[in-house]
Amino acid sequence: MRATVAAMTHCEGAATLVALAMSPTVQLLFWLAALAAAVVLLAFILLQIRRRMLSDAPTGGAGAELTLEDIRRLKQRGEISEREHRVLRAAAMARLGVEVDQAKAADDDDEAGSPEDDAATDPPDERRAAPGYDLTGEPLPGPSDEGPQQPRNGAGPNRGKADGGDSGSGTGG
Repeated sequence: MRATVAAMTHCEGAATLVALAMSPTVQLLFWLAALAAAVVLLAFILLQIRRRMLSDAPTGGAGAELTLEDIRRLKQRGEISEREHRVLRAAAMARLGVEVDQAKAADDDDEAGSPEDDAATDPPDERRAAPGYDLTGEPLPGPSDEGPQQPRNGAGPNRGKADGGDSGSGTGG
């Protein structure tokens, strides 16, 4: 008989546990915990992606780094300017751990041309027209003998004077 009572107690405990697990409060707490775990996991993944994007280390992917030969080919094809060639070459040399001698770099700059030459070929940051011309290259209209043009609808400061001095406003004396 004791075995039957013990078995019934054990079954009642399991039934109570199942009933408790099915309650709405426990289900809500379970889903809140699952949601919190998902948020923490997503935050961790985003931080890893951010860290990788902001790091200065090379990614190591195919084509991620230009070799000196690639840079030379780009320059020969005219895809990069002389200034871009110098910058890319210096970056590639630094990546390889080679220090570029300052005197050699200065000689290379003299052979390549001055930075002013590059500035003339690069598009300017702002557009400026030559004196007497607009931004399209057309000459500006010259001064006319008639003086400044007045609006055609008759509005303007000289409206009353043009038609006899009385503008018809009724404010005159």
